[in-house]
Amino acid sequence: MFDFALDTPLSDDERYDLNKNTLAKFDKCLKDQVSFVKKTMSEKINEAFLKEGDQVAKSDIFYALKDFAANSIEPREAKSKIVILASDMLENSSVTSFYTKGAPRLIDGKKELGILEKNDLFTDFTGAKIYIVGAGLSEGKKSYVSPQILNSLSAFWSEYFTKSNATLVEMGTPALKREVK
Repeated sequence: MFDFALDTPLSDDERYDLNKNTLAKFDKCLKDQVSFVKKTMSEKINEAFLKEGDQVAKSDIFYALKDFAANSIEPREAKSKIVILASDMLENSSVTSFYTKGAPRLIDGKKELGILEKNDLFTDFTGAKIYIVGAGLSEGKKSYVSPQILNSLSAFWSEYFTKSNATLVEMGTPALKREVK
């Protein structure tokens, strides 16, 4: 959805070698870059969610996570890996759907995990810590998602990530309540 590259701040030695006007311009540029990235990320994430009158689209979250872990997480050699997912986490594919009659449904975790096992949809996140933003977010006429449905969704994803060699640290429904560490 988006790809950004930000300039890095200057070291103290590099800052010392610049005149005040150039340094002020550079600092403003860095600040503007961060503001632009935050604004654009917010817009792109909001565009990704359903709007009034939209139909629930096919999502294939499991295939996307498997591909993402294999190509972006697993190859990285890092002591600690943190993954921040922005998604409603409501699968709607040919394999399974977390919807019934266009609204999110109560998840039978054991049954759904069996479906994933049968379809070889677990992956290896190589011990990553997972944070999710936007889980259970639903709009439109059937926008209310009950606490029972959110709890079943959270329990399911916690088990999914455990079986995929990761730890679900927090699942924001829709927002995170603690700092990413």
